[in-house]
Amino acid sequence: MDDSKRESLPAGMAAGTLRESEEAPPCETPRRLATLIRAAILVSAMYRGRRGREKHGVVDYDPYDGFSTSKMRPPPRFSRRTSSTEDAAEAPLVQVAGHGMLERERPGVVRKLAVARELAAYRTAPPDLADHLPSFHGADEVGDASDGGGGGRCGGGGLGSASKSGLEMASIFIEDLTAGLRRPCVMDVKMGTRTFLEEEAAATKLRVDLATKLHEIDPALLLPGERERGITKGRYLQQRDSQSSSATLGLRIEGISRPDGATFESRGGFKRLRSEEDISRALAFFVGGNAAAHDAFAAALARLHASLRASSWFAAREVVSSSLLFVYDEADRTGGSARVRMIDFAKTQHLPDGPTLTHDARWEAGNHEDGYLVGLGTLRTLWEALPVGGFSG
Repeated sequence: MDDSKRESLPAGMAAGTLRESEEAPPCETPRRLATLIRAAILVSAMYRGRRGREKHGVVDYDPYDGFSTSKMRPPPRFSRRTSSTEDAAEAPLVQVAGHGMLERERPGVVRKLAVARELAAYRTAPPDLADHLPSFHGADEVGDASDGGGGGRCGGGGLGSASKSGLEMASIFIEDLTAGLRRPCVMDVKMGTRTFLEEEAAATKLRVDLATKLHEIDPALLLPGERERGITKGRYLQQRDSQSSSATLGLRIEGISRPDGATFESRGGFKRLRSEEDISRALAFFVGGNAAAHDAFAAALARLHASLRASSWFAAREVVSSSLLFVYDEADRTGGSARVRMIDFAKTQHLPDGPTLTHDARWEAGNHEDGYLVGLGTLRTLWEALPVGGFSG
């Protein structure tokens, strides 16, 4: 492939190949390559060239972690002169984490490139959770998106079966939660004590690339000789979660965007915040002293908690690496613009023959508990105790 053609593909996806240092998923090579090539074509068609990279960051694909943006886009600048919802509808999309590849499809609706698991989650979400998810406006399907996804990395026969591992792609159309806001403030909070699927941690091969990644997080996390020998995927994933607030508090702040350009002072970024005090400071920074927004979010979290406790849909699903997106208008002092929605379901899978999950029990290999409600309980406790205005930036 010549350089001009290669440039149109996202980093790490040229010719649909894998990095040599990565362990290949346990699939037949032709099926794996066919899936990756199709995904590469889809991403290339939507996010090609320099303008795409400037708008969305560098889009990367990992056969285990899926799609991500390797560089976060800076928050857009909003003019204080913006005064109409018509003007706000054309404002740039605000993204605060690497859930990437969002494009405005039409006013109030965004397009997202999603795996089959995410499409299935939106399609099967029951009416009693409708107020807690972005509204779903359909999809341009690539393959089967049934709710059976969750077994192995590949299913039996043909490209369509790859959708059951979450690798098949589709464009989904969901609500733009910032639509109509003059000065949107956005926060992404990843939920759960575990941010990886059990199947991701099952590989036993020692990987030097993962040892290198862990060394970059903290050299002290590696045992003598592991840098040279490598570590397993499971060890890397568990150690990675332990370095944030995920493993202990059940949540992790992924990012915050405020239209005034204010930045939160922290060493190592939001993902390295670990204590309740640090998380509370970040939450207060996000709400910016807006008491009405604070109260509206507290009420929304209480409603969400009650809905999830009563939901059979939620009890039958492992909800891993999903986020809560908090949005409000800085110009609004009534709290009416405050919204909290569950997003990012690429690692949400139905467990048709499995146990009913509590979402707050301790995770042990095989029980599929994700700790989602541990994080939600922590979030409610910290939110209700916030010193509103104490850390307004």
